[in-house]
Amino acid sequence: MHDLRGVRGVAEVEGACTTSAMCAKSAGVPDLGRRSCTSRRICTPQDGAPDRPRALGWGRAEGARMDAAQWDERYRASAGGVWATQPPAVVREITAALSAGTAIDVATGDGRTALWLAERGWRCTGLDFSSAGLALAAARPGGDAVDWVEGDVHAWQPAAPVDLVVSCYLHLPDSAAAVSRIADWVAPGGTLVVVGHDVDNIAAGGHGPSDPAILYTPEVLRGALDERFDVLRCERVTRSSADAELRDGHPAAAVDTVLHAVRRT
Repeated sequence: MHDLRGVRGVAEVEGACTTSAMCAKSAGVPDLGRRSCTSRRICTPQDGAPDRPRALGWGRAEGARMDAAQWDERYRASAGGVWATQPPAVVREITAALSAGTAIDVATGDGRTALWLAERGWRCTGLDFSSAGLALAAARPGGDAVDWVEGDVHAWQPAAPVDLVVSCYLHLPDSAAAVSRIADWVAPGGTLVVVGHDVDNIAAGGHGPSDPAILYTPEVLRGALDERFDVLRCERVTRSSADAELRDGHPAAAVDTVLHAVRRT
């Protein structure tokens, strides 16, 4: 989960992290990628894999880079979770209208979106580079209904396309490339939902990354998709301070970009 408005991360170098394999599936949960099973159903990088740089994310208030180890430390210091307990309202709104199927929650953090989807019948995989965040997610009620995968969005690949790919607050130096990559994971007829801090969030005083180079605009997200997709919605939205996701008491509104697209072929 990531409601702290910090950036959830992935490696900056494509292929820097390889995700293994081997996780036993719970009943009804498809094998969405090669994985390795632990007692908590967290799929981790394969033992003996070559050393690779840790992925980089971005801190919230400072706008500073945070690697996976720093995110692990942050999650370990927050036993109750870092983010809000539900997905962003716009994600709930869009996905509530869909029939449950297979899903991937990209940059799942401590699992809020993946858990919410699983409660509604989705067979979901939660992908993140923080093992501590995934441990929090797996320990939550309903955590055994989700496949938790520790991996890098630039390197991990599902075994088959899925009906829904969701990404909330994933901000990278190459955000458009990351969105293009996760769009490939959507099956024909499936749905892509991306939500993130808009560049206007800085002037609005909303909390989140302060580097405009990694923030979204409708043009950036729309441009990340090719002709296979019909864009149903791509716009700026404003969340008020009453939004449950703004849990730190920030008085300012927050400005996000929302992308909702359906893959034709």
